[in-house]
Amino acid sequence: MAIVCLLFSALFRGKIKLSIFNYPFFISLALFCGFFCLSTYISLFSDSDSFQYLKQILVIFIYCCSIYWLLDDENKIEKYLNNLFLFFLFMAVWGVQQRMLGNTLIEGLFGHYITDRCTITGVYVLVFPVALYKFLHPRHDAKYKKIIGLVGSVFFLLIIVFTESRAGFLGLVISMVVLSFSVPQKFKKTVIALVVFFCLLPFLPAEYLDRMVTITQGVHATNPNEMEDYSSASRVVLWSVAFDIFKEYPLLGVGNLNFTHAASLFRNNYVNALDPRLYAYIFDGGLFAHNMFFNILAEGGVLVSVPFYLVLLLPLVRSYKAIKLAKTRNDMQRQVNLVIYLRAGYIGWLVTAFFSNAMYVEYAYWIMTLLVILTCQIEKRFSEGCCVENGR
Repeated sequence: MAIVCLLFSALFRGKIKLSIFNYPFFISLALFCGFFCLSTYISLFSDSDSFQYLKQILVIFIYCCSIYWLLDDENKIEKYLNNLFLFFLFMAVWGVQQRMLGNTLIEGLFGHYITDRCTITGVYVLVFPVALYKFLHPRHDAKYKKIIGLVGSVFFLLIIVFTESRAGFLGLVISMVVLSFSVPQKFKKTVIALVVFFCLLPFLPAEYLDRMVTITQGVHATNPNEMEDYSSASRVVLWSVAFDIFKEYPLLGVGNLNFTHAASLFRNNYVNALDPRLYAYIFDGGLFAHNMFFNILAEGGVLVSVPFYLVLLLPLVRSYKAIKLAKTRNDMQRQVNLVIYLRAGYIGWLVTAFFSNAMYVEYAYWIMTLLVILTCQIEKRFSEGCCVENGR
């Protein structure tokens, strides 16, 4: 219903334009959706779940096009981002309440599309810099947003810590490193980040710190506590299985959500190569690659993976060029700062996606689209400014 309303809104305002496909991002997104549908429909492994979840990919495509058509100025983007921020703040507060009620790792916070804690942590790594942006760069006429940004930063960090996700920890660290090297007044922002970190350190749960210590353990882990959950040991094996599937079905893969079915064909290859407990943990349950990049390679083959990788890469490349282009323009600093913070969160999310199946995290596609919109606006304003200067 929400998607239909968005489309009608864009239609009645005369915003729907095929010129959207002048941008490589939307071309790549369309090719990804089209080839993934084809892959799923011709796959012998596909079942009702494969087609049901495939609809979500199509919804994401329509939504991204709609917000590109509708968010055509800075004020609309700010309002959209405010609403998005409040949604995530509400979910974070609810997540903290769930932990108090017994859901200690806050699993299933976003419903059946985003269930595991690694993916949930990735969502908050993605949006944490948005909270920091509101805290550090409030509008002059809305100082109260500084307080809201601080509250959001605290709650988003709490969710990242409470899930005890090592991938989330890595993503957060990388995101903050990128931010520290990107924002103006680097020293000031780095000092703030260090102060926040060391203030939070005494309050981190012992379980969280113990879990972060095991971050380098892999398939040969022998620590009894680590072997109890197999979370890092199993990933290396599952990545190998993903490449086995890709080699067998290189062109279009095995279709959406069919990794589990296809992986069972290769289980005999690992019988004598793994600890029996680890083998049973991996192959006797539901199989997922726990890596978005390898998972799409297995499920979509080359024809799906290449446009998908371009969808992920293009907002990074274009936003980097826009930042370099406009960093000396005082009249664009607010837009540039917003791009810097969104980009840092997006990079952190990509790191977490290396350890989770994050393809269905629609919020990430929204951030990608915002990056594309903002960079297009920056490039347009810069070119107009150059034309004015040349005219003089």
